Amino acid sequence: MSNREEAVHQLRQFLQADDRTLFFDGTHQNEKHKLALAGVLQLYPAPSTVLFRTNSKSNTGMFLADVGIKKVPQPGAFLAVSAHRLYTDTINPVSWRKSPVPIDVGIVYPLDAMRADEGSDCVADLIRRQAKKILLVTWTDNRDFGWTAQFDPVHITYDAAEEQPEYHERMKELEAETIQSDLPKNLPAYAKRADPARLVRLHCRGCNTSSWAELNVPYPGKAALRRTGAGYTATCLKCGRQNTDNYNWYGRE
Repeated sequence: MSNREEAVHQLRQFLQADDRTLFFDGTHQNEKHKLALAGVLQLYPAPSTVLFRTNSKSNTGMFLADVGIKKVPQPGAFLAVSAHRLYTDTINPVSWRKSPVPIDVGIVYPLDAMRADEGSDCVADLIRRQAKKILLVTWTDNRDFGWTAQFDPVHITYDAAEEQPEYHERMKELEAETIQSDLPKNLPAYAKRADPARLVRLHCRGCNTSSWAELNVPYPGKAALRRTGAGYTATCLKCGRQNTDNYNWYGRE
């Protein structure tokens, strides 16, 4: 748990260190993206290219206005902000076509707008753009963000406990009541006793059928799951066979 001062200090440390990825959560719903975006524009060495990736084009203007930026750059164009070049796009891959390569910093908000596979693809795209820093910022922490572990992120939590204790408690209750998962509907009975964060679909060599299995790690997202030499094992929940042929795994669609 961190207050604003601690969160700013941790963000400064991240921007100065060699770590590439930051996972930024906490109960201060409408403050985290402000701190992340303003912090990058104020603390990251200029000039640089910053890409702010949001859940929709219609929300981008509102998020920028939160830090005093009143104009939204057109696709492929940038705003000059504090000697930085600020671009925007959305989590829709179609919007990535006009985004710059390379970039220095990528900021994604709100992270909870994406399923695990979508989030993995989003971060992979920022890595392809040679981002030196990637900030993954949540709004409400009521989803399973275990997929972010594949990127070995630094973790900052900015809670409202000191500034707005009643609000903080409401948010914690909301998270407990509405925690969501990327699991599909109609999960078969044989798979319901497994750890939901570790479920994956595959073609099992033991029972020679499509089945649900339990991974040895939390589900990392489809892109990481299919990576050669990843070292994952998945125990079939039908026959108990331990599968290692991750090229033959489907993900969680």
